[in-house]
This record gives sequence, structure tokens and C-alpha cells, in this order.
Amino acid sequence: MKVLVINSHPYGELFFQGGCRVPAEPRDRMLVSSDYNNGLSDHDAADFPAVAKCADIYDEEHVRKAVYELAADGRPDRIVTISEQLMLVAAELREELGLAGQDVDSTLRFRDKVVMKRVLRDAGCSGIPRFVEADHDLTELPWEAEKYVVKARLGFGSRTVRIVSDLDGLNRARRELAEADPAGVEVEEFVVGEMYHCDGVVHNGEAVFGSVSRYVAPPGEFRSVVSHGSITLQDCDLSRRISAYHAEVVRHLGMRDGVTHLEVFVTPDGEIVFCEIAARPGGGGICYIVRQAHGVDLISAALRAQSGVDPITPAPSDGLGRVWGLIGFYPKPDLVPAPFDAASLPPELGVHLCVSSKRSGNVAHSTDYVHKFFLSASDADEFDRKHEALCAIVAERGWDPA
Repeated sequence: MKVLVINSHPYGELFFQGGCRVPAEPRDRMLVSSDYNNGLSDHDAADFPAVAKCADIYDEEHVRKAVYELAADGRPDRIVTISEQLMLVAAELREELGLAGQDVDSTLRFRDKVVMKRVLRDAGCSGIPRFVEADHDLTELPWEAEKYVVKARLGFGSRTVRIVSDLDGLNRARRELAEADPAGVEVEEFVVGEMYHCDGVVHNGEAVFGSVSRYVAPPGEFRSVVSHGSITLQDCDLSRRISAYHAEVVRHLGMRDGVTHLEVFVTPDGEIVFCEIAARPGGGGICYIVRQAHGVDLISAALRAQSGVDPITPAPSDGLGRVWGLIGFYPKPDLVPAPFDAASLPPELGVHLCVSSKRSGNVAHSTDYVHKFFLSASDADEFDRKHEALCAIVAERGWDPA
């Protein structure tokens, strides 16, 4: 089986525990990537003999040309990607080449925020918020509310989300987002509640795994907070309810095989409200905490599922069943991040890994961290105490003058 990977992630993410995550022999692996984001850094021809380099990995015509260049020397059996921005072009190429896997219609149900909610609403799925398409400026507000959420239909992450409170603000946000996303814009209901995500694996049309986590703060509010992140939930009534909701959502959307990242709100009265879902692993370090908490490697599962093989294989963990979390801190104006290493932190914090960067300037995305810590605790209360102590240490030691 020949597997062609379209990759915008660092090259190293295609490997785990000394082996390649792509479930094919080296001679049967093909890679389309670019120098962006270290996509070809340390490339070894022994692992991927057939490589086509793109000048711009997010330009569909560049990607299409590169795929056809490789296919001319040997047609792939599968095309796979873990990059949300590349999901649609991968689906289009599967259809053009007559390959198995997620097609364009199915992919749109996990990319287009209007399509996904319309399908779920029409299927009778509970917890679907009000929404309207906004292909042009609105002359009146779609419903009475204090706040509205404006999103690019094919946007990804929090950078293509705006929260507004009046018609002028709504139309300004609509025009701004429409410039960047020709697919259009939607307005949806602002939901009050805590935000959670369920990272799942789907096989033969059924959800076979789901890990539920709570966001430290809603991703859309990252510009107003000092730190952000996610904390896994241990088995409880809420985690079981969100997992069941995830299973219902993927069943209605018709996914056959893949990995999902579902975001939901839980209102003060306990109602689960749909936010959005993607057919790829969660980013920003979510895969690490899911693997540690459950022994499931979501990146491997995604590549395996799209390759048509059993998606779940055992993965190592430093503490199955414990609460695992990632806590990230954003850059500060006029300050330089001072690097940390896990060994320099008090052992009682339970920090297993920390990553620092020299990122500076404005924060454009909720995962634009300069400090990122992965830690564990026996339960949620202990984690909250460790989180508070970690914030104090970062405030004291995490910054140097510019």
C-alpha cells in the first residue's frame, strides 16, 4: 500500500518512538511538504524516498502539482494529512485520483461551520446553537442578544473568530473575515458556559475512543488572558455525557474512519451545546496529554485511520488515569521569555516536560505560547493547586528585560 502524506507540520511529527507513524514500508511512503514550519527539516530519504517540495504548502495549486508529480512515478493508494487547512485539497485529490478515503462532501461536514451545524440540526441532534450565513452585511441583528460570534466558515482555530455586541461591530467583523475566507462567514449564538473538547477516534463509522478535557479559558478569549491550556477529565458523569455526545455527532456527520476534535460548551444548567468539530487531532499539545492520560497516540491514529488500517495501537504513558494538562503562557510586550527546563522546577509541581520559544509580537492564535508546560496530578483539585503555583513561578522567573 502506497501512502502519500501532505504535511504542513514539522517533519519530526511524522515519527514516534523511533519509527514512522505512517503505516507503510519506507519504499511505499510519499511526502508533499515545504520548508515552512520545519516541514522538511532533517528529512531522510531512507524514510521518505519520494518527496515533492512545495513553495507554499497552503497553496492548493502548488499542492496539487506536487501530488501529481509524485503520482506520475507511482499512483498512491491513500492520501493522508493531519493539517486542517489541507483536508479539503486532500479530499479533492482523492476524488480526482479515484482513491478511497474521506471525500469532499464528508470533509465539508467537518470543515464548513455552516454545513456541519445544518447537517446536525436537520438530523435532530441536540444542543445546536442558532446560526445564520452572512454573505453580505446584515441590515438587522439576527436575534436579540448581548453578544454574537462571527466566524469564517472555513476558518480554523481562534484567529478567525470575533465576538461582537452590535450590528456595526458584526458587519465590520464579517467584512474583515470575508477578505481572508472566500468561502464566507457565519454568525452564531454566543453561549455562556465552560468550554470542553473531546478528542476521539472513529473506526467503521463508530466512535471507539474519546478523551474529554476542559479548556482553562475559552479559546476565543486568549487575547485577554495570561495563560491558557487544557486539562483532561477523569471518568465522571460529565466526561461520559460529552463522550456520548461526540459519538452522536460523528454518527450524524457520517464519518467512517478518522480522528476528531470536538468543542462544546457546558452551560451553567448542565446543557451540552455544540461549538464545532474538525477531522484532525487537536493542536497545541493536546495529543501529548491525551496520550499520557489514556495511552492513545492521536497523530498515529489519524494517519492509520486515513490509511485504512486499525487506528489504535498502544502508546506509552507516564501515568494512565491521572489528570494531565498543558498550561501555556503568552508573550509579553518589552519582555523576553526566559527558558525553563523541567529539572529546574520544584518536583512537587509534577512537570514532565516544558517547551519555551522566543516568539514575540502580537498573539494571533490561542496556541501562540512562549512557555508551555505539561504536568500531571492525582485529581482536578491537585492540578488546580499546581497550576496556581506554576503561574506564580512563571511570573517571577519567566521573563527577562528586552
